[in-house]
Amino acid sequence: MTTLYGVNYTKYNTGPTENNIQARGAVSGKLSYLRDTYEAAATTAGDVVYIGHPLNDGDRIQGFLFSCDDNTGGTTATVNIGDASTSGASRYADGIAVDAGAVSGNKAILVDGMDYVIGTADDDNIIQLTLADDVFTGTLKLTILYSRV
Repeated sequence: MTTLYGVNYTKYNTGPTENNIQARGAVSGKLSYLRDTYEAAATTAGDVVYIGHPLNDGDRIQGFLFSCDDNTGGTTATVNIGDASTSGASRYADGIAVDAGAVSGNKAILVDGMDYVIGTADDDNIIQLTLADDVFTGTLKLTILYSRV
């Protein structure tokens, strides 16, 4: 069996140097969360829900938890997670399916933008859900996990 080391473990193990400093928020940062709920009633495709409050420049996205209650809209709906700088597109997660009549528990969302640093683009501090399909009715819940240094 071979022992393998992640990037940050290797940096820790060899000791920090001026060329080998761990990124802020990657180690010993404070993990914070922001949770919000939206009660959707007969939404239409392209509707955008702003979540929580704007994050601070330098905050680093670590992940999301998403859940919803009964989607009574009659069809499977699709939700994307992005920010105000992406104009309805998704920076973090595309195509979260919410089946008609289904109740979902918390879903850990694997994000394309994990470790994305807020403040890289204008308006990227406003996290939003974009409803990609017509007629969603139900309660959407999103928890944003981020590190703050």
